[in-house]
Amino acid sequence: MAKSALASAGRVALVTGGSAGIGRGCVEALVGDGAFVAFCSNQAEEGRQLEAALNTAGPGRALFIEVDCRNAADLEAAVNQTLSFGSNRLDWLINNVGTHPDHAPIDHFSLDDLRSLMELNVYSAFSLTRLCLPHIRASKGAIVNISSLVAVIGQHHAVTYVITKSAISGFTRALAIDEAVHGVRVNAICPGAVHTPLLLSNANSLAAEGGGGDTTEDQLARYASDSLFNRLGSIEEIGAACLFLCRWATYCTGIELPDDEKALAQSSGSSSDFAAAAAALPCSGRRSRGCRSCRAVRRAEIRYRNGQLLLRPLSSLLHSDLIIVVCSWFSGRCCCCCRARRS
Repeated sequence: MAKSALASAGRVALVTGGSAGIGRGCVEALVGDGAFVAFCSNQAEEGRQLEAALNTAGPGRALFIEVDCRNAADLEAAVNQTLSFGSNRLDWLINNVGTHPDHAPIDHFSLDDLRSLMELNVYSAFSLTRLCLPHIRASKGAIVNISSLVAVIGQHHAVTYVITKSAISGFTRALAIDEAVHGVRVNAICPGAVHTPLLLSNANSLAAEGGGGDTTEDQLARYASDSLFNRLGSIEEIGAACLFLCRWATYCTGIELPDDEKALAQSSGSSSDFAAAAAALPCSGRRSRGCRSCRAVRRAEIRYRNGQLLLRPLSSLLHSDLIIVVCSWFSGRCCCCCRARRS
């Protein structure tokens, strides 16, 4: 147990936006596992309080750095301070900093609004990654980008935010390919509804516009109902996922780890929708073992479960592959195309 508790001892991490919310959860998890963690934010008071609390609790160490992540000079200074703090070593970078504008239709946002959001949510991650990569390559470390489930499923009245998180997910996949040769792993976490100050602000915005509930509490309850566990996620749970990707997922790169499978599944349609689509596939009507489409379901499901399907170019996928994989996702291991035919 003691060995596990200090598994990250000697490792050095840098976390952006680490004084509150998901970033704080990541900082606490890494320090709790024995790492030296520098974290930056423009929230000085909260950052210093967290630094003091973590250094008292241990077993790792924490360093707060006040930074405007949109400022290139600030980012460079943060990297230098992190290297001094960590004896010229850097193992892990967690690109977390970001914000979510109030919900509004696209007409509400100007191009300058989008540029400003990109500076914080995307450009900061790109710039900091470039600064940190030589050191992370030397330690054969890892990068974890905090994306969002909305990069996959979209979000009501949040076009600019979804653009930025889609960019982070694409950045993750592309960088993972490039950095594998250096032994650097690059992965992302795609949180759903996590109880953070940003989520509370988001709920306030939706309640005010009347699009998600009469009150903020109604909107938070709606978020919770979208989870299989009928509750909001916690920053501690995202922190645990971050620790896993940094410390233990040594054979994983290019992963986008969702923390809310129900929301992801529901965004794609209902099982009956896909059963109806699958009914159009050629099917002998025999039991699944003898059915050509059923065999394809099993093959496609195996590819999906092994991650191979996600790595194949989209142009190489058969249309029927796409349908049957989604069908098998919703209906379990039996063939929904045969079930739809028989019914």
